[in-house]
Amino acid sequence: MNLTQGVKFTRVANAAAAGSTDVTGSAVDMTGFQAATFVCALGAMSGSPVTTAGVLKVQGSDQDTSPIVWSDLEGTASTSAGTSDDNKLLIVEVAQPRYRYLRAVVDRTGSGGAVDGIIAMQSGAAAEPVTQDSTVLSCESHLAPAAGTA
Repeated sequence: MNLTQGVKFTRVANAAAAGSTDVTGSAVDMTGFQAATFVCALGAMSGSPVTTAGVLKVQGSDQDTSPIVWSDLEGTASTSAGTSDDNKLLIVEVAQPRYRYLRAVVDRTGSGGAVDGIIAMQSGAAAEPVTQDSTVLSCESHLAPAAGTA
């Protein structure tokens, strides 16, 4: 019933200007969670000759120490964002992952579009309330608040 008590939010990638290099999010540890949803906020898309400005995909790994081997997860690549997709969202959810660690990658081609950031939302927590990640500045929850000064 209460999203902020049962879902862990993490900013896994900061904004990136238009370019051809991929935007790779930091890993989230899935221990104690059943699913992860990655939300990529797109910025301004570049003009031609770009055919796709970015595809959000998810990768998995069983380790978090060097050398880390990341594998693309089958079927997780979202629809590619085209040059007319300014300020849209790309969302990919992975339930019951086979890997302990997951990360999101925006695979950019051509001159690529801008990325405003990527947020991971881990759900299906084994214990609530969850502890929010250090990238969360403030997280409040209110039950039936009365009218008044915010």
